[in-house]
Amino acid sequence: MAKSTKDDANQSAGNPFAELSKMYEQFQVPGLDLAAIADARRKDVDALVQANKAVYDGMQALAAKQAEMFRQAMADIQRSWHRGHQPCCANRTGAQGLRKSIG
Repeated sequence: MAKSTKDDANQSAGNPFAELSKMYEQFQVPGLDLAAIADARRKDVDALVQANKAVYDGMQALAAKQAEMFRQAMADIQRSWHRGHQPCCANRTGAQGLRKSIG
């Protein structure tokens, strides 16, 4: 008996609508198209997944661009420092790099 309960739990974990389907089948509500409701909710979830993926990809691209701009600003500061510029010039270059990275 414990095995069938475990199997039911495994099946319902893969299908979030399984329990809802069983409940509607039990009451047999006339005029209720469970397949259409489940399909609409599935489409809603798919749309949310696609929107979240687009946002995630955009945030990754933004983070990569900011990281590259930061690396470039630090490389510019290091180059100016190694050239023997005076501290006032290095600060000016650092400020320029910071303004460039902020945009």
